[in-house]
Amino acid sequence: MTAARSLWVPLWAALLSCGGPLDRQDGALVLRLDELPAGTDRVLVVLQTSGRSFERDLEMRGPGRRPVFTAVPVGPAQVEVSLYAGEQLLARQVGLQIEIELDREVELALNFAASGLPRVAVAGGVGPRRHPTWAGPIVLEIEEVLGDPRPIELSVTVAGEPEPVASFSAGRLTLTLDPLRAGPLLPAILPIELRACWDLTLCSVERLDVQVHRQVWAAGRPRLLNVPPLLVPEQGLVVFSGEDGGLHLVEVANGTGSTIPLSGRLSKTIAQSGEVLAVVDEEQVLHGVDLVERRVRWSTPLGARSTGVAAFGEHFYLGVGSEIWRVEANAGLHQVLADLGGTVATTPNVDAQGIIAADFRGELTFLDLEGRVLANARADAPVVIPPLRFGDGVVAIYQNGKVLRFNNSGERSGDALELAGTVVLPAVVHEGQLVVASQRNLHFWNGVDPPRTVAFAVPILGAPTPAPDGAVVVGLRSGLVVVVPAEGEAKILSRLEELALGAAVLDTPGLELIVGTATGRIERLRAEEGF
Repeated sequence: MTAARSLWVPLWAALLSCGGPLDRQDGALVLRLDELPAGTDRVLVVLQTSGRSFERDLEMRGPGRRPVFTAVPVGPAQVEVSLYAGEQLLARQVGLQIEIELDREVELALNFAASGLPRVAVAGGVGPRRHPTWAGPIVLEIEEVLGDPRPIELSVTVAGEPEPVASFSAGRLTLTLDPLRAGPLLPAILPIELRACWDLTLCSVERLDVQVHRQVWAAGRPRLLNVPPLLVPEQGLVVFSGEDGGLHLVEVANGTGSTIPLSGRLSKTIAQSGEVLAVVDEEQVLHGVDLVERRVRWSTPLGARSTGVAAFGEHFYLGVGSEIWRVEANAGLHQVLADLGGTVATTPNVDAQGIIAADFRGELTFLDLEGRVLANARADAPVVIPPLRFGDGVVAIYQNGKVLRFNNSGERSGDALELAGTVVLPAVVHEGQLVVASQRNLHFWNGVDPPRTVAFAVPILGAPTPAPDGAVVVGLRSGLVVVVPAEGEAKILSRLEELALGAAVLDTPGLELIVGTATGRIERLRAEEGF
């Protein structure tokens, strides 16, 4: 094992009372430091009395004597002194007992000599290292290097959170640290601090920075809705819906952007046709947003309950009451294509083959792009998950997890598939597989074999998003961002603040994505090489 160059420095303390009367009714503390470690530029002093706590951060680039506290209540007190180079902790001495005397200065003298502190070394040194989150626990080999017979008390924190450590008296200790214990936010660089003490008073500190994922940037917005973000690659944007009724246009390159306020809280999917976005608010108004000028180009009151919006060619499509509307993207002019006879339940599926719409009566209607009915199918219950084309037909997915298949003539095809759990998120078809999220389960089905199910300990919050090589990305209620490959085990890419929502996967080499949280934090993440 290669011993690391230690930043730990020895120190000893002397305490003495001196000086004459002071012009106050309590006492004062003066700090004298000798032989500071190289690089020391500031000193943090914390003084705790029976009823109060005092803290002072001092700039100090060399030995000297400095007043610290000029008015401290008389009586016993405990002092902690920490030495820093910038934000890096070099050494700390804790539990220094002093007695503050009335109208007198108490001088605390600390001498940083060449020996006298416990020291440990980390195998491989304390320089920055990489350890992707998905690779499992971080394993560190720790060795006591002085050979002193006194037992060392070792404490460890990961991103400020304490980690349990077995007894360490001499020799070597293996630490196994779980990076996901560092919460609620998992930073790109995970700081690990090792503190070695004798008798809990003489201490030295080592810090190891571990890169657990690559955060390209992070940005803050108001609280976000659980609506899948829309990637607009030709404009270099990703679009999120805010609880405040704002449509947030975020620059993919750096996380900056703008917010376009609308007339009501947004609650539906976002669709794009050319340079125009369309979204419905809770006031049942359809807005067309100009992506270039970043303003509302047109707004159309709908007058009835509506669905989310789909886009195909130069038009938007949505359900309004029992009708299917087609809306011209540039001007917002609409045309009623068909009346289904029952309230449209979910966003219609629109492609070159035509339109598939579902209503609350349990009817599926197949239309061409001009609204002519091609076929009808009777489902078992209302279909509130958008229907999908799958294989040579169509699938209808129910909230109770039942999946029915129909051919393009509206006839049932094959047996019903029963998936465990309630389905509320949109499903996707990705590289020949139907991918459905149901509470804590993610199901992959090729239409022939029994589905493959990946189970999680907490509910899935972000809808499945296609990723390269047949994988999908999901966000979990715990804040985990998980990539599930077509085969093999799920891999944790990162952990964000609570409630990780849907992701937008970028068309870049490797895996990069932009994901948001309910609290409004948005991050661009890049998977480590070999993910």
